[in-house]
Amino acid sequence: MLKGKNKKAPYENIDTIISENVLFKGDFNSEGSVRIDGEVEGQVKIKGDLVLGDKGSIKGDILVANILVSGTVEGTIVAEGRLEITPTGKIKGGVQCKTLVVEEGGIIQGNCKMLMDEETTKPLDNLTKLYSAADY
Repeated sequence: MLKGKNKKAPYENIDTIISENVLFKGDFNSEGSVRIDGEVEGQVKIKGDLVLGDKGSIKGDILVANILVSGTVEGTIVAEGRLEITPTGKIKGGVQCKTLVVEEGGIIQGNCKMLMDEETTKPLDNLTKLYSAADY
């Protein structure tokens, strides 16, 4: 029996929901945690956690504490902590995080950089230059 640490991100305390059949265009900022089941086109900056539902999509760069991807992302993702991709999750663009979990069937089409514990995430503006979704 393996005795490893099971570090699951707490995706329960959702403050904001963008429902299915909703299209949000423009930059999206939130101090709390967010669930997206609709579409977002623009830069997403969330100080809390982000849950992208299986019917959700984001076209733009994302800066977040932790993220669970079950939908589609076209853009750079910078997670300060955990990036988790479920079997229905698809990312087309670069990713940077400290912890990466990709379940069987999950897809990353782009560069991936995992940070050591002592490293911190770089500002999103710098990473966008490095990992543009147009490069993939």
